[in-house]
Amino acid sequence: MITVILIAITSLVSILCFTGTLNGNKLLFNAYSVWHRKEWHRMLTHGLVHGGWGHLFFNMLTLYFFGRVVEQYFTLVFGSTIGIVLYVVLYVSAIAVSSIWDLVKYRNDWNYNAVGASGAVSAVLLVHGQAQHGQHRPYRPLLGSRLWPPLPAGLPPGYLPPLSRTTRAMTRFLHIITIFLLLSLLQSCGTPRRLSKASLADAVWTFSQTHPDGFTLDIRTLTEPARGISVAYAATQNSHGREALDAVVSHATAHEGFVGGWLDTSDSLYYFDSVRLFPEDSLEAAVNFGKANFQKSIYRLSTGEEILLKEDVEFVSPTNLIIMYDPEIGKGPLLSAVQSYGAKIIYEYSIISGIAIKVPGDIIQAIAFFANVKGVTAVERDHIYHLTDPVKPRLEVR
Repeated sequence: MITVILIAITSLVSILCFTGTLNGNKLLFNAYSVWHRKEWHRMLTHGLVHGGWGHLFFNMLTLYFFGRVVEQYFTLVFGSTIGIVLYVVLYVSAIAVSSIWDLVKYRNDWNYNAVGASGAVSAVLLVHGQAQHGQHRPYRPLLGSRLWPPLPAGLPPGYLPPLSRTTRAMTRFLHIITIFLLLSLLQSCGTPRRLSKASLADAVWTFSQTHPDGFTLDIRTLTEPARGISVAYAATQNSHGREALDAVVSHATAHEGFVGGWLDTSDSLYYFDSVRLFPEDSLEAAVNFGKANFQKSIYRLSTGEEILLKEDVEFVSPTNLIIMYDPEIGKGPLLSAVQSYGAKIIYEYSIISGIAIKVPGDIIQAIAFFANVKGVTAVERDHIYHLTDPVKPRLEVR
């Protein structure tokens, strides 16, 4: 939205200058006037003026396609309000920074003039590379600086002469260095870890609206991992819509820090899961984790491959534990631990010294907790059998 507003304002001012309604000579960058007459507004206003329809069209076209991506990137990383403010600051400051070298070099040359938003557009293109690839890359500006020739006396106020094609390499170099420093500063003080869970949920929701085919997002950096096997947790299954995202983000924050999402075209609902990422050479571990969490499929990120999980006769429960205890010590300490942990007793065995419980939250943490309870001799995850499935023959070698 801000990108469209910037395009509208720049186009309006440039067109008014083209038609003579505004005096473009009072807005263009003139180094002599800025330095000696202190007309500092020219450091910014020259970005609103262009040398012709082609110059305006290509600058605004580039800004339209790349600026919207950068605007979204800033709002994702820094939040909607601060992100928009920083995006505008980046755009406006780039106009001034791109003219600093020319100001110093041509401060005594009253014939030197320049117009155009190429400096700001170059900044947007540079940040676009950062947003898309996650790293700074050497950049050669698409639109070079175009400079005014000397202005003859007696021209009408609205007249804008054709521009030369001279480029100013030092200006662009200084500008790129400035943007690098600005990006480094913003990233160091605006990491996603400083966002609240609600703000993270807002960022994930915004990201999902432009990724209907699905995604896996690292909520610590708000970037998509390129490799790994993504497996969803059962705890956040069937979470859809913005209202469910807070719980998903909370679970992801307490665990691996990854959120997955996909749009179900059958009901037009966007579903979200807290997910665990396995290395791509750990397929067996990923499959077992997926089965334990009742998943029908898992995803290989590097290829976008969906791996369907076959339902086995036997798999482990994601919530139930079988705990054995020493009969000489008794089950008293274990029952107290069950109550304090917030677990629920499912069954107390009569022929063996053990109980079955259902635990809240992470079952791995629960196993570690109950293993340290006084008198506990063994803690195992409950194995579930599908009695309707055909029994698979098994040969035991002794």
